[in-house]
Order: sequence, then C-alpha cells, then structure tokens
Amino acid sequence: MTLRVREKQNVEVALYDVLGQKVRTLHDGALEANSPHTLTVDGSSLASGVYLLQVRGDTFQATEKITLAR
Repeated sequence: MTLRVREKQNVEVALYDVLGQKVRTLHDGALEANSPHTLTVDGSSLASGVYLLQVRGDTFQATEKITLAR
C-alpha cells in the first residue's frame, strides 16, 4: 500500500478485525508531505477473513475493507 499526505503530520495505519479489535499497527509516526510512503501488510500470521484498514492522520481519517484469502 502506498500513501501520500499533503502536509507533514502524524499518521497511524492499523488493521482491525470485524469485531473492532486492533490486530496490527503498520505505521505510527510522522510522514513527510508530498512523498510516497509504501507500507507492506504481512498477513502470514492472520486468519483468512475480512479486516478493516484504518489510516488516521492529524487532519484526516480513512477506512477500507480488505479481504484476506488463502
């Protein structure tokens, strides 16, 4: 996954199960403005199923549903 922010800010990228429990934090810290940041989701230790990927910054929040299938 690649993300880019318009201004330097703190960003947390986390993966949640369908019950809302955080299963993994992929990033938690500052990201520089206008620079692509690539994050890799290693799902090898996760069960197949639906997860929510949440990206929260100082000025935004986005959530995407992802499906992990083996």
